[in-house]
Amino acid sequence: TDRIQIDAFHMNDSFQATATQTATLLSKARVNRTANPDYPMNNYERCENVNWIRDYLDSIKLSCSFVNNVRIYFPRMNICYNATNVYDYQLGRILGSQNDMAAEEYEELLALQNLSSHIRIHNENLVFLQYSSAKQPQHIIEAVYAPEVLKEYLEKMLVYQDAYYYFLTDYDTFQLTNCEDEILNGQIKALESDAVTTIKSRGKKYYVFSYDIPAADARYIQVIPARLMLMNPSMSLYYSVIFSLAVVICMVIIVTGSLRIIRGPIARLNEAFHQIEERKFDTRIGTPVVSDFQYLYQSFDSMARHLDTLIQKELKHELLLQQSQLKQLQAQINPHFLYNSFFTLNQMISRDMNESAKELTKELGIYFRYVTRSDSSETTLFQEYQHALVYSKIQGTRFAGRIRMELDDLPDEYASVPVPRLILQPILENCFQHGLHDKIQDGLIRVTFHLKDGTLQIHIEDNGKALTGDRLSQLSENLKSVQGSNYTGETTGILNICRRLQLYYQQKDCVRVSRSMLGGLLVVITIRRKE
Repeated sequence: TDRIQIDAFHMNDSFQATATQTATLLSKARVNRTANPDYPMNNYERCENVNWIRDYLDSIKLSCSFVNNVRIYFPRMNICYNATNVYDYQLGRILGSQNDMAAEEYEELLALQNLSSHIRIHNENLVFLQYSSAKQPQHIIEAVYAPEVLKEYLEKMLVYQDAYYYFLTDYDTFQLTNCEDEILNGQIKALESDAVTTIKSRGKKYYVFSYDIPAADARYIQVIPARLMLMNPSMSLYYSVIFSLAVVICMVIIVTGSLRIIRGPIARLNEAFHQIEERKFDTRIGTPVVSDFQYLYQSFDSMARHLDTLIQKELKHELLLQQSQLKQLQAQINPHFLYNSFFTLNQMISRDMNESAKELTKELGIYFRYVTRSDSSETTLFQEYQHALVYSKIQGTRFAGRIRMELDDLPDEYASVPVPRLILQPILENCFQHGLHDKIQDGLIRVTFHLKDGTLQIHIEDNGKALTGDRLSQLSENLKSVQGSNYTGETTGILNICRRLQLYYQQKDCVRVSRSMLGGLLVVITIRRKE
């Protein structure tokens, strides 16, 4: 009885987990954006959202062993997306990942919304439906429990092979059973829920175990013939002795053959898992010497190939994201910097400061050549710092007498370390534009390097007075948000740099902000050596 009760509780938990997961998906911002054809997004963003939704549908389907399909309807686009590799028992074929949605099907789903039951009947299947709103929902999520899949699951729950199962929804709208005795079926339906009792039918006695499944508005019942539970004691003893002897013989065989059959292949499999832990995703085991391990080895190789594909896909995605964010930062070249530099150059030429004008022109050329390069999103820390020095020199010419620069030398051991491009100059630009914009004199920007725990920390700070406590707190919160795995908001300036460094190093806390001892903003960038 304990086993039957545990199985019933597990079934209820599975129904409830599916309901919770579909409700979570329903509230996701990505789903709301994808469901709205008028939402402004390009084809790449829409495809990325659709792939994310499909992966989520797969995860819901795989989390419950008797869910046959999880699909999401987008009525405004007349599209329905399914989980992967779903077999439709009514159509007799595997469904594609995307289907057209007819207006009649939408009307059917709206009609089902008015029912009070958690579980409904749709296309002869037991389904759980979630609607985005009470009227004219933009998207609907449907978890499908096909009768064929439920029957297979209920068969596995039987304690005895000759026992009967029943799955009955409220008001008898849906029922599954393996019993063909109509009289016994009628007696079972008449029983009260949550009962453990005995009944007689056609002169035979049965034990009945009935449990509520509230998450599905249903009952699960297992009926066991009394003859199976009350076997002859002498026969039971005979079978116990036979079983004990068989166990002893099996144990002897297992112990004597363990070195040949188990230890070698298991050690090989264990070593393969260690290589996967070391991120060697191209690891394969191949064909085992002992054929008993063939399925296990093949499953491992299949998992490793799938994992390798997913990792490569994720790496390509991250590379595209880094490139797009670099291009976004390149597109944010401040026009004020450009024409202010031209004004400074004009004044130098007017005052016959030809050598200074020549030097400024050279530095501007070096600056814009570096900023507009599109051949690579990566450079060395030496080249990145040289670009920051060129920018500082140009700005130092413009703000001579107002702002002073203190720039440390870059440690030699980190000069050749690869880093993403444009991670230092935008921070210095922030100091000039925001931190020191109201400084008429005695402005200071300081760049220092600190070696700590095998990393290089770059401190960029100013002595501006414009930074308020509220502004600093807001900036800190924005940095925490942009480091979240699901962050999809806008990233500019410091936030852009933080996001790119996180993707580059696969670690958080690459950028931190705080109040500088000088009085203004302190930005700390952590540089690591990539393995």
